[in-house]
Amino acid sequence: MSPYWQSYWYQTMCNEDRNPGWKPLGPYPLNQVPNKALVTGTLADWVVPVREGAADEIDWISGEIRIDCYKEAAPALGTPPYFSSETREVPCISYYFPPSEDNH
Repeated sequence: MSPYWQSYWYQTMCNEDRNPGWKPLGPYPLNQVPNKALVTGTLADWVVPVREGAADEIDWISGEIRIDCYKEAAPALGTPPYFSSETREVPCISYYFPPSEDNH
């Protein structure tokens, strides 16, 4: 039997031109999709402004982003997303590079 209310969790994924392959953009654990957003619309409707907002904030990469959504807060490694947004091109408009382990 399905639950009456289904919660979802999401993460922003990135496929950089200089480092190809889809990777999470940000730390684990996943963020919960606000339940209020699902009362007034669908998951597919909710991801569009979230993806666009992420694209506006990310100016140090050149590549693509998407939002992956899961039915679990901590899916097992390799679990495919329940829903993935369409991809969005993100052109590099800044020369800022976030700190990495290589830049000590």
